[in-house]
Amino acid sequence: MCQTPNTKVSAQELTPQTHQTLVQYPPMVSPVHFVQEVVAELKKVSWPTFEQTRNMTILVIVVTILMGVYIGGADFLFSRLMAAVLTR
Repeated sequence: MCQTPNTKVSAQELTPQTHQTLVQYPPMVSPVHFVQEVVAELKKVSWPTFEQTRNMTILVIVVTILMGVYIGGADFLFSRLMAAVLTR
């Protein structure tokens, strides 16, 4: 069943004509109007401060380094373990 807010249509009843009446596409807008809407939405965004951006960047770098060391260490240990098991 294809369901819209107030209409139920079975798959057999779904034709290109009924699909067109069921799906309401937004009207086409000009590129200028689209850009104006984008700018208006971007003005509503709560942008992080410089300090927040710096702190989050440092956090990402530190966590990435720690995860690299952790995964590298696990890889090293497992490779040594496999080498010991396979050379017995």
